[in-house]
Amino acid sequence: MEFSFERPDAFWALLLIIPALLYIFYRYRGLFRYLRGFYGSAQTEASYAIRRFRNGVFLRCLCNTLGWIMLVCAYAGFSWGTASVPVPKDGNAVAFVFDISWSMNTRDAPEKLTRLEAAARYAAVLLNHMTGYSVSVVLVKGEGVITIPLTEDTETVRSLLGSLSPSMMTAPGTSLGKGIRTAIRSFPQNLSQSANILVFTDGDETDGQLSGALSDTLKYGIPVILIGFGSERETEIITGDGKTYVKTALRAASMKKIIAAAMKKTGIQKYFPAHAQVQYIDATEPGSAVKILRSVTGGESDAGSKGTLISYETQKVHRQGIFLGTGLMFFLLGFIFSEFDMHAFYKNIRNRKTAEHITGITLCIFLLCTVSCKMNIEDSKHILQSSWAWHQKNYRKAVAGFLQAEENAAARHDTQMQQYALYGLASTYLMQGENAAAMERLQNITPDAPPAIRFAAYYNAGILASRDGNYQKAVYFFRKALLEDSTNVDAKINLELSIRQQQIRQVQSGKQESTAIQENSDRASAIEKAVFSRIREDEQKQWRNQSSEQKSSSVIDY
Repeated sequence: MEFSFERPDAFWALLLIIPALLYIFYRYRGLFRYLRGFYGSAQTEASYAIRRFRNGVFLRCLCNTLGWIMLVCAYAGFSWGTASVPVPKDGNAVAFVFDISWSMNTRDAPEKLTRLEAAARYAAVLLNHMTGYSVSVVLVKGEGVITIPLTEDTETVRSLLGSLSPSMMTAPGTSLGKGIRTAIRSFPQNLSQSANILVFTDGDETDGQLSGALSDTLKYGIPVILIGFGSERETEIITGDGKTYVKTALRAASMKKIIAAAMKKTGIQKYFPAHAQVQYIDATEPGSAVKILRSVTGGESDAGSKGTLISYETQKVHRQGIFLGTGLMFFLLGFIFSEFDMHAFYKNIRNRKTAEHITGITLCIFLLCTVSCKMNIEDSKHILQSSWAWHQKNYRKAVAGFLQAEENAAARHDTQMQQYALYGLASTYLMQGENAAAMERLQNITPDAPPAIRFAAYYNAGILASRDGNYQKAVYFFRKALLEDSTNVDAKINLELSIRQQQIRQVQSGKQESTAIQENSDRASAIEKAVFSRIREDEQKQWRNQSSEQKSSSVIDY
């Protein structure tokens, strides 16, 4: 079993034990010498009290020293053993590993194609169904080389498929293990997508590194599919030097044996789903492409989907909890040994009634812990670990823990534990900026949840609504939060701000309406002015005509 720790510098804190012990020794040595000289060595109550005090100091010093050592070890991050952990992934990333050794030039594939030509056609068919995937290409011969880094431009990959040839690399031999390790390096660290490796080969390796490389992929939680090409009947070919003849064939049985050995060596195959393990698929098998696409997408039928998938990673098991619990136990024992008279306690235990009483209390405590905590301790552990990961801003680990706790609680119909897990998921999604997912989890919290969870759910829902500009909904949620906790100042401030923003929006909409009415009225008044001015002009013309007629008639009369 391999032991490791994250912070080895923490062990320097153990040096603090030396000055602490020296200080205690010099402090109590003179006191004990003085008390011994004052009371003498007679068997009196005073001498018994001195011995009890001395033993208490010694035991407390010993327990505190051990407790400090345990706390330092906990901070150092001790870990041993491995476990498969579900990790949510968004989308898929696939590394194509092409074996371009000389054995792949053998023409024993269907339609009289070489194995390499058949592999290129097969990869082109898979690419047709990998819309939106990130793809990288690794060529392997005696070494592994990343020819195309991880990209979503599949046309670049297609252009390479038509030019695959053993002459593209000069390294002799075939090292599939180096090609797989190179494919692992083609994925960036902390990749948000689900990584997969597809190896197009005949399995005719020369260095025996395939088993170790497959074990590495299992530890990293990266599924690998070995796709076999060629015939299992041996064919004699000439190697790259143009002189040596060797026999080659599809080594399907050998690859299956290596896969089984790697799974057994890792010892985690029973925790992984079938699609997350290493597997071998013959390219000529009916429906092999569909099987590969389903394996890449985590069992989903839609190969082009980019939803959230659950990938499994093998991670070290951290043991901080063991060291923290042991350290606290040592500190508690040190307090008990120094403050209580253990000799008198042992004398009382000899009494049968006292022993029966203690035994009964111990049995009751054991039964209560067994019945009430056995089912919840694992979920509580998931929630505590996820909360700590949330505070460390490791949101991916937090989401995985909260999801696991929520599923377990739902299966046991433990509604209270489920509410805590749902709120943890909502808080994590909120920090990641996934507002829709956070609102969905908050709305799933029932009114039966604890008051603190209800208040936090309403408060965060109000924050999300205000971010979306829906201030009416934000006012509703903040008021619901204040009904749960009327003393919260932040909720009151946010409620006032949301009400003010809602009023401002209503005033702005009212101004827009009044502006439209004023514009219409201005247009109407302009039309009216034009009509009145035209009527006035007509009246003036009519008056002038009448006056001219009167003048002419008056002249004639005159």
